Amino acid sequence: MKKLLAIGIMSAMILTFTACSSQESEPVNNDTTGATKSDIVDEKLLTVDINVPASMFDEENPATDELTQEQIDYGFKSAKLNEDGSVTYTMSKSAFNNYKKDVKVQTENSLNTLNSEYPCIDSVEFNDDFSEIKINVNKDEYEDGMNFFCITVAGFSANFYQAYTNETVVSNISVIDKDTGEVIDSATYPTE
Repeated sequence: MKKLLAIGIMSAMILTFTACSSQESEPVNNDTTGATKSDIVDEKLLTVDINVPASMFDEENPATDELTQEQIDYGFKSAKLNEDGSVTYTMSKSAFNNYKKDVKVQTENSLNTLNSEYPCIDSVEFNDDFSEIKINVNKDEYEDGMNFFCITVAGFSANFYQAYTNETVVSNISVIDKDTGEVIDSATYPTE
């Protein structure tokens, strides 16, 4: 009995999809573009909106509804400045996927080369979306100087990736004594 019910439901679904796909689309409005409902649906299926929070912008890098040449080169189609100071960018899904890969590689490189700026760092470990970062250090060297700035650099790098790739923008960073495994410093970015 269950098999008959399942076959009946599948048949009804196939007929519905076939009937829907054979209908011609009606124009959404009477403007001169000739856009149809299916054109708009296709556009939404083929694009990605990226909402970058206001906290990711500053005086040197202000929020704007204008695209930079670099963004255009990456395939960004538009930018919309929102009332809360965030910016919503739109790009094609294929361009977004390529962009996400590039930004991920750049973020990985930034984190993996922190030891060139901060010699106290032995290694850096992170998860796939950079929400958890562990910086393994020589404790004595870390505590001798301004090495705590490495947490800020790691946080900004991770948050940039997250903001521009539709990930949740939060990164927990731990500085760990490489010899004992003790957490000697930590922070969460963005800070409130």
